[in-house]
Amino acid sequence: MSMKKWIVLFMAAIFCISMVGCAGTADGQNKNDAGTETGGGQNTEDMTADVVPDQQDSVQSGNDGAGQPEEYENDTWYVKDGQITGLNEQIEKDGCIWTISSIEVTKKRGDRQESDFNYWDEEMDADGTLTGAESYLFVTVSCKNSGDQTQEVLLNSNGFVTIDETGQLSESGGEARYISKKQDGNEDPVKAFHYLLEPGEETGMVEIGYIVEDSILNDSADLYYCIGQRGSEMGNPENRYIEVEK
Repeated sequence: MSMKKWIVLFMAAIFCISMVGCAGTADGQNKNDAGTETGGGQNTEDMTADVVPDQQDSVQSGNDGAGQPEEYENDTWYVKDGQITGLNEQIEKDGCIWTISSIEVTKKRGDRQESDFNYWDEEMDADGTLTGAESYLFVTVSCKNSGDQTQEVLLNSNGFVTIDETGQLSESGGEARYISKKQDGNEDPVKAFHYLLEPGEETGMVEIGYIVEDSILNDSADLYYCIGQRGSEMGNPENRYIEVEK
C-alpha cells in the first residue's frame, strides 16, 4: 500500500475516535440535564434538607433565650405546703435532728460576754447595746446525730430568709457572730461553730447570735429562720422555716 493511502487511513481513524468521544460527552450532559428536570439527581430541596438539621442544632444550642439551661430559668422559689413549722419541733436535716427553742430580736447584748462576739464596725454603747441600724438575733438550737456514723455539724449552717405575701423566698443577710457554748476541747476560733457528734450524741441547747440590718426587720416581707439549704438550693423541698417575731 502506498504511503499516501496509509496517511489517509490514519487520519480517518483519528476522526472516528474524536467523534466517539464527543458523542459520549454530549450523552452525559443530556443525562444530567434530564436528571435536573425530572428529579433524577439531588435537587435543591434535598440539599436543603441535608443542611437544615445542622442549622437547627446551631440555633438550639445558641444563647438566644429559648434554649437556655434550666438553672437560669429556675431562679425564683416559693414556699411549699408543710415547710412552715414552729418552735420546739424536731426537724430532720442531713442525718441530724434540729430543734429550735427560741428566737429573740433585740438591740441589747444582755449579760453575754463581749469577748465571745465577733464584732465588725457596729455602733454600740458601753453595755454592748447596738445604737446603729443593726439588731441582734439570738437563736437557741440543739442538734442530735440521728445517723450511725460520726458527723461534723456546723451550728451556723442555717440562716435567715424572707417570705413575701405571694410565698416567694428571698435570701436575707445576717452573719453568725456569737456562740454561747463551744464543744469541749474545741479551742480553734475558726471552728467555733463546729461540733463533732458521735451517733446518738447531741449538742444540748446552744445560743447562736447574729447581727442583721434593721432594714431587713422593717421589710414588708416576713423574716424566717431557715433550717436547710439556701443560695442556689433555696428551693429544696426538705427545707423548713420558722417565723421570726419582729
